[in-house]
Amino acid sequence: MAKYKHASRNRKVVAVIFGAAILVVGMTVWMVYTNGVSSRSKFVHENEGHIVINTVDATQDFVDALLAEKSGCDGYNKSDKNITYIVRQVDEFALVQYGCALDANMFYKKVDGEWNGISPTNQFVHNIPLCSHLKKHKIPEKIQSFCQPAPKGQGNELPDVTVNPVQG
Repeated sequence: MAKYKHASRNRKVVAVIFGAAILVVGMTVWMVYTNGVSSRSKFVHENEGHIVINTVDATQDFVDALLAEKSGCDGYNKSDKNITYIVRQVDEFALVQYGCALDANMFYKKVDGEWNGISPTNQFVHNIPLCSHLKKHKIPEKIQSFCQPAPKGQGNELPDVTVNPVQG
C-alpha cells in the first residue's frame, strides 16, 4: 500500500511543477506581448515607418540603416509600418526577413561603411536563394548555408537544394 502512496505523491508533485512552469511561460509571453518587459526595447526598434526586430545582436549601424528605409506599407497592415526581422549578421553581411507581413528575404552588404540591400527580385524561389545570387554577391555560408541551382519551372514544385557554393 505504501508503494502506491508515494506514486500518488510523485504525480502530484509533477503536476504542481508542470502547472507552475506553464504559468511562468504564460506570464512571460503575456508580459512581452503587452510591453510589460522593459528589455523589449533592446530587441524592438521603431520609428514612424519601420519596426526592426533584432534578437541576434546585430550592430547598431545596421539597425539604424534599416530604420532609415522608407516603409511603403501604408494601409497594408495595422501599423502601416514595414517590419524587418534580422535573421543573422556576420561581419559585413546580413540576412533579413522583411515586408509589410515579413513575407520576403533579402541580403545586405556593407560597402565603404554603408549598408546596402542586395535586390532579391527573381533571386529567391520559395524563400530559397539561387546559388548564382549567392555566388555573384559572395554571400558567405555563415549567412546562408543552402541555395538552389536554378528554378525548375513556373509551377509550385519544390526546388532542389544544395550547399552554398561560396566558402567563408
